[in-house]
Amino acid sequence: MSCKMCGREAEKGVYCTQHGLAYANLEDGYPKWRYALGLSWVEYLERVGKISGTGRWVKEIIANILS
Repeated sequence: MSCKMCGREAEKGVYCTQHGLAYANLEDGYPKWRYALGLSWVEYLERVGKISGTGRWVKEIIANILS
């Protein structure tokens, strides 16, 4: 199966290793942001997507989720 983001081979699920890790990192970070700032999932993604230090893989995942 191919990654739905980039077409690379998907190891498990719908994402390649890089996009899968990016998605997992987003999921892992969300509870902390929700607790600290009371953000919804979409608000969290929008905020993280605007941070200059956010990596390319994460920004691609965010763009895909929000579209």
